[in-house]
Amino acid sequence: MTRSVSRRDLLQTLVWAPAGCVALRAAAAAAPAADSPPANRLSVQDPAAVAVGYIEDASRVERKKNPGFAPGNDCNSCVQLQGQKGDYGPCALFPGKVVNVHGWCTAWAPQI
Repeated sequence: MTRSVSRRDLLQTLVWAPAGCVALRAAAAAAPAADSPPANRLSVQDPAAVAVGYIEDASRVERKKNPGFAPGNDCNSCVQLQGQKGDYGPCALFPGKVVNVHGWCTAWAPQI
């Protein structure tokens, strides 16, 4: 079955289509880049981060200084990591901040 398109429907589509394109372009510009870190991420220089030896890449942990570290112990496997996770997630130790899920600190505790 073929549906005919009225001139009125065609004109309405042509009028609203540019507005939709502008809205999509504005939404894309406002969205953060997928690979950029969030604005509220925890800095390794933050005094609270320094106090627990937070590091953003667990593969760089100095084992002599941190004998409690074992491979596989990262923020992603820590009980302190809360809520929704991606590359960064909220940590119970740092309210209002997010940590790199591949990071580590001396407060690491296994998830049960």
